[in-house]
Amino acid sequence: MARRTSVVIVGAGMAGLAAAVELMKVKVFDIIILEATNRAGGRIHTSELGSEVVELGANWIHGEDNNPIHKLAKENGLLKESRESSSSCSRISKDNSSTNCSTDWTKTAADKGIFILENGTVVPPEIVKKGCMWYDNQCESSTDSGNHNGCSNVSEYIKKSLETNMAEEGITDERVKHLHRRLSKWCLMQECLDMACESCKDISLAHFNDFKPCQGEYYTCLGEKGFQGIVDVFLNQLPGDAIRYCQPVDQILWTHKPSAGTTANGKPRAVVRVKGQPDILADHVIITSSVGYLKENHLSMFQPALPADKQRAINTLGFGTVDKIFLRYEKPFWEDGLEGFQLLWEHDPWHADPLKDEGEIINSESNWTWKIPGFYSVEGHDDVLCAWISGKEAEYMETLSDAEVMQTCTDILQKFLQKDVPSPVQIVVSRWGTHPYIRGSYCGYLPVHGTGDEYDVMSNPIMQECQGDLQHPLLLFAGEACHKDFQSTVHGAMVSGQQQAEKLIQFHRSPSLE
Repeated sequence: MARRTSVVIVGAGMAGLAAAVELMKVKVFDIIILEATNRAGGRIHTSELGSEVVELGANWIHGEDNNPIHKLAKENGLLKESRESSSSCSRISKDNSSTNCSTDWTKTAADKGIFILENGTVVPPEIVKKGCMWYDNQCESSTDSGNHNGCSNVSEYIKKSLETNMAEEGITDERVKHLHRRLSKWCLMQECLDMACESCKDISLAHFNDFKPCQGEYYTCLGEKGFQGIVDVFLNQLPGDAIRYCQPVDQILWTHKPSAGTTANGKPRAVVRVKGQPDILADHVIITSSVGYLKENHLSMFQPALPADKQRAINTLGFGTVDKIFLRYEKPFWEDGLEGFQLLWEHDPWHADPLKDEGEIINSESNWTWKIPGFYSVEGHDDVLCAWISGKEAEYMETLSDAEVMQTCTDILQKFLQKDVPSPVQIVVSRWGTHPYIRGSYCGYLPVHGTGDEYDVMSNPIMQECQGDLQHPLLLFAGEACHKDFQSTVHGAMVSGQQQAEKLIQFHRSPSLE
């Protein structure tokens, strides 16, 4: 009997699970999934809060049309009927297909969210509506490079555009100008959340609109199972022993050219090492590790080192930390249906200069909170608020205890609302930046020095000489950062895993191997 082809998949997140299920369909592969932690799902992490669940990681189904995650959720009865927005919200394009959010931001900002200054003053809705409309229009205009006005990054472009807008509208009242600048800062802080970046000055304006949204509604809630229900759909299609938990890969040994001891039946093989475990020989290895983990570990993880173009792509792609802070109360102290409290920080490090960057904050106990743009209602929970935070401030927050974070959030709410606010009865906090096998949240942007080719480079297999001129796909990479159009999304990770699996299937159907 011919030896079956061995495939090792590093990571049991969405990309790894999707690749494994795809390979299982053809029944010619022996598959081992090595998962570093004690659970599957990766950056999908559904957690209990009270009697319901919340998402510490992936939060969105980004559109309906041609979105395999939406299709899967619908087929398996996982969708919840309500489609209200929760937590993070960003711009929506004119054709009603949001790039980062499920609802019309202008309507959300003007009708549902309360925008508050530090002294408790509520910003007039008409100013909020105009400011958010300006931001939306500025983002739309950025799709045409002729409108960039010499700007290379998003922060510079938005801030200069705002000053131009106010001048063209004839706004001379310094108080009104000040409010619009505060709103613009808030919008940029929201963009930091959506893009998982330290600052919008890090985002390449030329590649700001590379993400290709699926048309239709965005979903932020998947019913009682949450996103874990999606993970379970894949797990149920795999043998019970397919995943080896708590098996972090220490090293992957490979060669550009096969040599003695690295081949089987004339085919190249890689050696996958897990500390304290026997070496695993693999005909193919699919690596689904996060870009954050690869940035820190690729030099020690791969022997020999990865090709130069692969290293450049890993080092260039933007991958930052975004965290969530869920606060559950004995009973809500806010009005039913309220979108949330949006915070327009007054005394922040960039206040004196409207063009100073929104990310220039020193991480200390006294000012990490300035990167929290608001507290938002959470769908399915009438007694929970969620705060999002990004960048180094998020990483600093992760060093604090839950009790410290809870008290600080209470202090912030009391400061802005100018009234006593009850303490939460429960807190759940994500800590993706310090997660040893994730080291961040997602790949949401290209930096100014990026070329746009990095996603394709990530998805290209590392080939090895095989028989004659045939090239053997030895190392393959999958994950949300390996999809040029759908980076940062769950469906991007899923499609990427399936694509890499399909490359192996097609390779083994090649007549040259017969």
